[in-house]
Amino acid sequence: MIKYLFLYVMTLMILFHMPVEKKINYITYPKQYKLSATYYNNVKAQCDSSPHITANGTYLKGRNVNHLRYVAMSRDMIKTTKYHIKDMGYNPNAPFEFGDTIIVKNSGVFDGEWRVMDCMNKRFKKRLDFLVSNHYIRFDSGKEITVFKKEN
Repeated sequence: MIKYLFLYVMTLMILFHMPVEKKINYITYPKQYKLSATYYNNVKAQCDSSPHITANGTYLKGRNVNHLRYVAMSRDMIKTTKYHIKDMGYNPNAPFEFGDTIIVKNSGVFDGEWRVMDCMNKRFKKRLDFLVSNHYIRFDSGKEITVFKKEN
């Protein structure tokens, strides 16, 4: 009896073109990363010998850096190609690239959109540095924040 009922239902589905499987649309969210956050100023004491030039070549001298909303990321988080081997090492599987817009959460005053424009010294891992001017609001350095890439 059940066998015949099954055949009857299948026949009706074929006749009325009803899908046998229902497709489910899943919402995908971007991968999130937990990083330790600090901030820095573009001065020689906190950068290399050219503090007004970021790792991707952006010139900063004489500019108010607060409105730019640039960050430096540790080298393990920045995707590099064979052309970066000399300076940064080869890291083709990292999640971010220079110029990417990222969303920062759980950082308080620094929440929102930022652009990856600089990299940090190779001794740092899983870290993000906010570029700010010398006179800026207080921030808990070393605080763990959440970062993900903004999808265009």
